[in-house]
Amino acid sequence: MRLENTNAKNENSTSVSTNSRSLGDGLTGNMTLVVGVATVVAIFMILLVCLLVMLIKGKKKDKRLQDMFRLELPTDPSTVKSAPISRNPSPKREKRLSCPSEYGAITNAMSGRRTSTFDSLPGYEAEHVQPPMCDVTGKPHFQYQTYFYGSHPQLAVRDASTASSSQSITPPPVPSLHGRVWFTALHDQAANRLIVTLIKVKELRGRAEEEPSRDPFVRVFLLPEEQTYHTTRIHKKTLNPIFNETFAFNVDTHSLVARSLRFSVYDVDRRRIRHTLGHVVVSLEDIDLKSSAIVCRDLEPGMLAAPSIGEVCLALTYLPNLERMKLVVLQARNTRLSSDPEAGFFIRIHVHYGKKLLKIKQTLVQGVGPEVHFNESFSFCTSNKSIDNFNFVLTLFQTAHASKEPEIEIGHVTLGSFMYARGDGLLHWQEMTSKTRQLITRWHQMNGPSC
Repeated sequence: MRLENTNAKNENSTSVSTNSRSLGDGLTGNMTLVVGVATVVAIFMILLVCLLVMLIKGKKKDKRLQDMFRLELPTDPSTVKSAPISRNPSPKREKRLSCPSEYGAITNAMSGRRTSTFDSLPGYEAEHVQPPMCDVTGKPHFQYQTYFYGSHPQLAVRDASTASSSQSITPPPVPSLHGRVWFTALHDQAANRLIVTLIKVKELRGRAEEEPSRDPFVRVFLLPEEQTYHTTRIHKKTLNPIFNETFAFNVDTHSLVARSLRFSVYDVDRRRIRHTLGHVVVSLEDIDLKSSAIVCRDLEPGMLAAPSIGEVCLALTYLPNLERMKLVVLQARNTRLSSDPEAGFFIRIHVHYGKKLLKIKQTLVQGVGPEVHFNESFSFCTSNKSIDNFNFVLTLFQTAHASKEPEIEIGHVTLGSFMYARGDGLLHWQEMTSKTRQLITRWHQMNGPSC
């Protein structure tokens, strides 16, 4: 009994000591946490105080520097000089001119600057102002000095004596009204090629005062063939484009006499519409094709007529209900007459659908004369086909008396939509499609034979 009581007492004392020990550990942990938080707060406060002290010292230092280097700006503009404030401003004196008024000095337009000295002062030679370099040659130097002499003609007496010697210099060319084209042409006999270099175009007329510039480009043709041409690149916002582009045409030496070069200058507006500015037509007979010399020609607003090789009268009609199209070859005129009295003319017709050749037909051979009458009609079926893809190429040939001699091509005409024809050939086709069941007749200028 006594032993059980003793064991119970020991167990109670052990539990009490365990509870007291756990309580002490909890208090120690709480004290450590409090000390850590207090330390962090103290460090933060110290850093904040140091930062405030540094800011206050910096402001005082900046204020001290501003006070040290502060300058008081004077309100009187006449006293603003480069000298320090401690010194008095220099007195304002009149500037002495290098050429007094009694000798005819020239007053400068800008006040406070000294005037130039010329030959008015005794004992000194005249000082001539050299004119700026310019691309216009042959301008006498006394014309430039009139800008400096102004209303003092006595200063130009010395230059007036040299005016007679300056008259020998050729004056600059008169400005063109519509523009001017510079180019070179050289014929390569070995390769049978005509090499044309378009150098530049200058002095084009602007569109309007609000938009004086243009976007020009040039097309180069070798007449009488107008189907083959070369086009330059477009130059933006300029009236004096410089191209320096070279093109080549296949042409032999014997046919150079009958050929001409045409330069057509165009402008492209904001709506991508092309406007004609002018043309230059130069016969190859008038050009030295061996030296490649630079040729300059003025633009003409109207188209100069090229040597005509003949005209042909054609009639077209379209019958949509029958799905047929009719072509009538009426006559030809102003053709080149052959010296052979037994020679004849005929027209060969190539019918194309797109780029595919469908048919070839031709008229009967007619005798040579100023006007050749054919009066033949040809009908073509258009079923299951688009009429806009049809196009006709009519070629005028000359035959000789001897059957073994080859046929000579005189010229040709192309009829079709905008994809295949241009000019009168396109207009004739469009009128036929707009006025169906009507016979539309029109004269066509023939193009030269293809190279």
